[in-house]
Amino acid sequence: MADFCLFVLIGRRKIVQVIYATGEPGYLEFAIVDQRRAVPAGARVFAICNGDRVVSELDERLFAAMSDVDYYDYMAVLRQALEREKSRLRERNAASMVRRFLNWLSGPSTVKKGAIHQTGG
Repeated sequence: MADFCLFVLIGRRKIVQVIYATGEPGYLEFAIVDQRRAVPAGARVFAICNGDRVVSELDERLFAAMSDVDYYDYMAVLRQALEREKSRLRERNAASMVRRFLNWLSGPSTVKKGAIHQTGG
């Protein structure tokens, strides 16, 4: 699972929500972190949320071993992570719209970066 999750994140420097659990089935403690490297050693990654997408890993054996409480806790944490990601996505989109508007207001640049403007004399 860890290799699969890392494959999904290659080339992306965006903030994601990583859902992991510590403990054994029946006694799982779920948590959310913003980076894969923040997951403690020995923890199992259950899902990664990025924007409005989710990569989830819940195989048949683990599902069968989980208690109902574990499953519903996982679903609640997953919903929480998705809401956090949707909120961040809205904030990024709003900031992008403001940035584009300010660029539009400033008009096209006639001087290139690093160019030296000289006046004749």
